[in-house]
Amino acid sequence: QQRVMFLLAEHHPRTHHLSDEKLKATVTELVDQAIIELAHMSPPLLAHPDDRQTVLDELLGLGPLENLLSDDTITEIMVNHYQEVYIERAGKLQPHTLTFSSEQALRNIVERIVAPLGKRIDEASPIVDARLADGSRVHVIIPPLALHGTALTIRKFPKRPLDADALLAHGTIDKKILTDLQTAVIGKKNILISGGTGTGKTTLLNLLSEFIPEEERVITIEEAAELRLHHQHVLRLEARQANSENKGQITVRELLRNALRMRP
Repeated sequence: QQRVMFLLAEHHPRTHHLSDEKLKATVTELVDQAIIELAHMSPPLLAHPDDRQTVLDELLGLGPLENLLSDDTITEIMVNHYQEVYIERAGKLQPHTLTFSSEQALRNIVERIVAPLGKRIDEASPIVDARLADGSRVHVIIPPLALHGTALTIRKFPKRPLDADALLAHGTIDKKILTDLQTAVIGKKNILISGGTGTGKTTLLNLLSEFIPEEERVITIEEAAELRLHHQHVLRLEARQANSENKGQITVRELLRNALRMRP
């Protein structure tokens, strides 16, 4: 990995303004170049295909988390600190063998998640909510609030959101309650959805959005955008944390006040 980083530094003027796809292709080429160079060492390094992918994940992706994110049977990833990782599978929490090489390696992954969203994570702002490209929800808390080191929690969302038919088939909801909820949405009743972690609040809200008439304009306000509403006319608003100068914060309350002027 250090050899690849050296090669990448040499190419920096050419890679700085590349698109994500071209950057990935360039870095992959540099990794392959490094493998050829290191193959002549004794013992040879980076000879196994898994080693190659590990380096690519570390440089371009989310490091060791990539394997967990690609596993559809895992619904939640919980990093207590860089050497202790738990996952949720089939509703059960269990330890995982995955570890990070260091606290700094874990922090680098966190920075890679939050930086594209214009957010920051440091001692002055030690808590952040973010999201991945696939919509998965990310929560991070770091020292001094997290006493054992950086704590990272990722709630993955199913690639296929559960719709009314799926919930009925699973026995999660019955036809009468579903009809009552549909009537309430069409009647523009106020609906409060509450519950513990993992109880399906977001799933239910996404389901209710299916009943909103298409002629309505829907505005969502979130601390970290994660809703995927089934509606044609949706405007999504997301709160913003303060910057490094402790300025620029936009709260949910302010967004709500503005939404009232946006024909919601």
